[in-house]
Amino acid sequence: MGITGGKQLWPAGKDAVFHLARMAKVLALSRRVGLGYPGYVAGTAAVGTEMSTNESVPTARPSVKHRGVKCRRFRLPLHSQFESAGSPRARKPVFHYPVLRKEPSTMLSQLTSYLSLTGQAKIVMPQSQPFMQFRYPIPYGAILQDTGVQFAVYSHSATALRVLLYRRTTDREPFRIVEFNPATDRWGDIWSVFVPGLKAGQLYHFQADGPYDPQQGHRFDPRARLIDPYARALAGRFQSSSDGIARPPKCVVVDDTFDWQGDRHLRRPLAETVIYEMHVRGLTRSSTSKAKHAGTYLGVIDKIPYLKSLGITAVELMPVHEFPIHDPLGEKPEQQNYWGYDSLAFFSPHRGYMHGNKPGEQVRQFKTLVRALHAAGIEVILDVVFNHTAEGNSQGPTFSFKGLENKVYYMLNPDGTYKNYTGCGNTINGNHPICREMIFHCLRHWVYNYHVDGFRFDLASILSRSQTGELMPN
Repeated sequence: MGITGGKQLWPAGKDAVFHLARMAKVLALSRRVGLGYPGYVAGTAAVGTEMSTNESVPTARPSVKHRGVKCRRFRLPLHSQFESAGSPRARKPVFHYPVLRKEPSTMLSQLTSYLSLTGQAKIVMPQSQPFMQFRYPIPYGAILQDTGVQFAVYSHSATALRVLLYRRTTDREPFRIVEFNPATDRWGDIWSVFVPGLKAGQLYHFQADGPYDPQQGHRFDPRARLIDPYARALAGRFQSSSDGIARPPKCVVVDDTFDWQGDRHLRRPLAETVIYEMHVRGLTRSSTSKAKHAGTYLGVIDKIPYLKSLGITAVELMPVHEFPIHDPLGEKPEQQNYWGYDSLAFFSPHRGYMHGNKPGEQVRQFKTLVRALHAAGIEVILDVVFNHTAEGNSQGPTFSFKGLENKVYYMLNPDGTYKNYTGCGNTINGNHPICREMIFHCLRHWVYNYHVDGFRFDLASILSRSQTGELMPN
């Protein structure tokens, strides 16, 4: 790795050696247990014969010359291959690796060349595994694991938190309630509980107890059913209410596994980009479109030949993250929210654009659309709305952010009312660390887990305001 000279890029120096030292320990462990390093290194490692997995990674030593190549020197926590492990004179061998001098794309080939040259390991190149490609794990929300689901949510002021579990999207009441134990399930301001036995497709809400003091910014309602701010998908609609409790769409536990078939971002230069702004439903909703699945993500795929004929290189989709279909009390409005500029769940593709009604199916269908567009040489840009939500002003309902930590997620006036720089009743507190972290996680989620190529930020100037609403100088 890094055998030849050239411009030093990433990683280099101590960080590179740290990485290589860990790989050397893996090689040694592979020999000890008789296994190769799956996908990277297999065969016999000659760097040592015995090790402890609890031993710390060594620190860097001064550079030395090794076969004419500039190297970093390490003392690995491995017994010398030249003396028996039980010998009182057994010393820890000096292990050499070159300083990186190449770009990341050539790192693996350089390492294989070096290890083969020194006879330390037999090298095999990794095979493409469609279900083992890179994805971005989000640390909050419903995290699917082998034996259940981990639920993690932020709240500084809540005094109690619960997970409400449902069997069907039409259920008005949960069949099971899981309490967070403040003594064991709260870590600072993060509440986290593991529920064994749950699987992908499980429906849920959060529910939180806490102070109700609007002048101080608190709007906790112990009866409210709350959409997870990090929900990966929603299912169902707002249900009718006679008790004043908003019953929003259920959150869905999602399995992000998807066969991307080798799809990658196209990375076309902006100067060569021709953008076609479109509405997912509007493009094919008319029968004249002759789309097999009109008004859906799959319907757009039917129109790819048409899009190609226009000479465009990218589509900019009007909001596809979740927004309300009915009003918060379950009534169908006279004027339905067609455009989608009223955010409900930033991490979830809109359920109204999927074909069928299987909870969470919109995740697979949207990925299928992106994969098909990329195959046709068309990039995907999302119109994102990180400036307000559908919870409205002080008269609006509580069904998500308000009921978890109102004064963190929204900009408030000194009397507890909402600053309204958006004209939509509230303003996302984008420069609070919690909100900023959520926005960054969300953007990475769409880029890595959905292969989206870029974003257009609706009312982007909101993101230039401080936590008190002042315009920031930078």
